[in-house]
Amino acid sequence: MDRVYIVAKVTGLSTDLVRLKYERAKDLVRGHGYEPVSPIDYITPNTDWHRAMRICIPLMLSCDAYTVVDPVHTTPGGLIEDTIGQWVKMPRLQFSKLNNDSNE
Repeated sequence: MDRVYIVAKVTGLSTDLVRLKYERAKDLVRGHGYEPVSPIDYITPNTDWHRAMRICIPLMLSCDAYTVVDPVHTTPGGLIEDTIGQWVKMPRLQFSKLNNDSNE
């Protein structure tokens, strides 16, 4: 099963909202037959942003594809991850109902 890394906004959002957003995304990715990879499953809430990105980037690159929940311009980390995905020609999958403006 292909592993799909989930890119979503975290910074500035409550832990509960972030967890809910990623759980919904994981369910949708799983529902399409892929193995979801959520960075928040690998990072504790008190991890600083720079350390989190040093964890996220190798995690993303270990996947077969990625998907984006929020517009990448809303978060520096999302923009970095999307740019890396493009540079390494990693497939960016789009799923209907994954993007939800009420999550911001």
